[in-house]
Amino acid sequence: MPLAAIWLNDKVTVETETGELLNTLRITKGMHVYVNHGTILDCSEERKANYTILECKGDIYSTQLEVELIGNDGSEYKLILK
Repeated sequence: MPLAAIWLNDKVTVETETGELLNTLRITKGMHVYVNHGTILDCSEERKANYTILECKGDIYSTQLEVELIGNDGSEYKLILK
C-alpha cells in the first residue's frame, strides 16, 4: 500500500525538491536521492542525486518497505529497503 513516508534507521542526506541538502531519517515522494549498488547513500555537493522518489510503499506492519524511483536518465527502479 502507498505510504506518505518511510522512516530509516540511520540518517541520510537527500536533496529536497528545491535543491537543498537535508539530513533526515524520513524519506518521502519527490525527494532526490543518490543510489549506488542498491543502497541509498548521502548526497553532497560533489555527489549529486541520481534518482527521484516517485512513491513509497509498504505494509501496515512495516515488514516490507520499498520505494519506486526514476533515474536522471528516465529509467525506473524499485528499491526494496526491507
